Amino acid sequence: MFSVVIPLYNKEDHIFETVESVLGQEYSDFELIIVDDGSTDKSLEIVQSISDERLKLVSQENAGEGAARNRGIREANREFIAFLDADDYWKENHLAVLKRLIEKFPKVGIYASNYQIKNKQAFQRPDFAYLKKDNDQKIVNYFEVVTDGDQIVNSSNSCIPKQVFKKIGFFKENEPLGTDLDMWGRIALEYDIAFTREISSVYNQEAINRSCELFVSKRELPFGRYLRNEYGKPKDPDNDLRHAFNYINKLLIERASANIKLGEKYYARKLLKRYEGDEIQKKYFWLIMSYLPVKLTKQIQQLYRKIKYSWK
Repeated sequence: MFSVVIPLYNKEDHIFETVESVLGQEYSDFELIIVDDGSTDKSLEIVQSISDERLKLVSQENAGEGAARNRGIREANREFIAFLDADDYWKENHLAVLKRLIEKFPKVGIYASNYQIKNKQAFQRPDFAYLKKDNDQKIVNYFEVVTDGDQIVNSSNSCIPKQVFKKIGFFKENEPLGTDLDMWGRIALEYDIAFTREISSVYNQEAINRSCELFVSKRELPFGRYLRNEYGKPKDPDNDLRHAFNYINKLLIERASANIKLGEKYYARKLLKRYEGDEIQKKYFWLIMSYLPVKLTKQIQQLYRKIKYSWK
C-alpha cells in the first residue's frame, strides 16, 4: 500500500532512529526507500548496517532535497507515497492512522495527520486555525488553515497518492527552500486535503542541518512565484484562490521578518514590496522595522512573540 520515501543528506545523528520508527510500524504493508543524496558523514554506513528486506537504498550525487524526493517517487512501487525527513520520526501508529484516513476519504490529494514539535524544552502541538476539536477526521481548507495557523502538512506527516504527481508534477529542484510548501500548495489548488487530529509523527526541531535553519530565502518562495505566474492578480478570485493569495502574502511577511532579524534589510524591503494582502499595517510595520538597528528589531520581535503567545 505505502512507499515510504526518506531523502538523506548528512543526518548521522538521527537516521537510525528515523529508520527504526518506520520498520516498527503497526501496519506493515510498505516498502522503505532511502535516497542518499551524496552524504559526506556516516549516514550511508548507518543505513547499510540495517538489514530488512523492506528497505531499499538508492544513492546519487548531491542534487538537493527536491531531487532526492523525486528519485524516491520514481523508485516507488506502491500506490501511496508517505514522506519522512531523515531527522524526524514516526510513532508506531503512523501508517495505520493514514490508512484509516485513506479509507474514509479515498479521492483526495494529500493525507496528513497531527504531529508534535520536539524542542529543547518539551513536546508541543502546532496551532491549527479553524479546526474544531469535535471532528477527528475531516476535509480541510488548506489555505485558510495555514494562513492563520501553523503548517498542517509537512514532509514527515503527509502521504500523497502516486497518481497525483502525474497531474501536478514533481518537487521543484535547484531551489534551496520551500519546495515542500510549493508541492502542498499546488496540490491544494487542485485537490481536497484530508486531515486527522490523531498524533502520529514528531517534527524534530532540535535536529541540526535542517534546511529551514541553514537558509533564509532572500526572494519569494517557489509557491508564491508559481501562484502569481499562473493567476496574476485576479480581480474577483473565488474563496479558495483568495485564501491562497492571503497565504503567500503571509509567507512574504515571514520571509521579510527573518531577513530583518539577520540584518538583510535590503532583501526584506524587496519582499515587502511584493506584499498585496489586506492587512497593509503588517507591511508598513515591517518596513519601519527594516530601518531600525538590528539589536532593537530583535528586542521588538521578542516582545511581540511574548505578547502573541500570552494571548493563546
